[in-house]
Amino acid sequence: MSNMKIILETWKRFEESGSCERYSPVILIENNRGTETDFLTLLERKDISESQLTTILTESFDYELALVLKEGMLDNISGFISNTMNKAKALLERGKLQGLILLNKLKDTASKLQGKHPKIAKAVVILVTAAAAYFLMDFLSGSQAHAVVTDLPLATLEIVAGAADQLTDAAMQAGNMEAAQALEVAVQGLKKGHQIESEMSFSQLIDTLPSNSQEQLQSAIDFVSKLSKEARAEGAGGDAEAILKTARRVGEIILKSK
Repeated sequence: MSNMKIILETWKRFEESGSCERYSPVILIENNRGTETDFLTLLERKDISESQLTTILTESFDYELALVLKEGMLDNISGFISNTMNKAKALLERGKLQGLILLNKLKDTASKLQGKHPKIAKAVVILVTAAAAYFLMDFLSGSQAHAVVTDLPLATLEIVAGAADQLTDAAMQAGNMEAAQALEVAVQGLKKGHQIESEMSFSQLIDTLPSNSQEQLQSAIDFVSKLSKEARAEGAGGDAEAILKTARRVGEIILKSK
């Protein structure tokens, strides 16, 4: 089966399944045993936190993937891919970052398929990259109420967002459009993570970003860390402190913007 045929058939399954909101069950893992539960019913539950939902969905993904790889049937692999993409789309439409987490896990699956199914592995990367681009802009441009990165002070999040935005401008001025685009996605991801009605850790937020945006955001974090050390060494009123204050003001505006 050619790469293009795999891609087209999987995307067709994805579009058909997404049009009628039918989803494969989620597998709840308890005492090393899996039991099925309805996907939409799970999303409507009020007794589980966003962190618990992330754990449930990722454990279900790993459980289903192990079964699919054990069976080795191409149709089952293709079905698993389209089902996961369909769930990711549904999650993102509901403002849930777990959708991006599932897409990233699906992309990581390519390495496990590379040995026996190199064509499918390549197709997975192409599909997930296309799907992420297809979903991401609608997700990032949507506005939700409030929210919440639970383990990072707001001031720190503002500084990181502001620093990333400033590095975006610097990358554009240097003509490095690839870095600038990756940083812009990271900035929008930070804003969305701050505004959605969800609870998550900063590391979970980072995990939802594409790998190149993760790398560029880490550069921004390293830049802020370096400035913080310089500010402590210089004392009040130094250049490093002024840069951090500017970054925080910029970040505050970004996180509040629609």
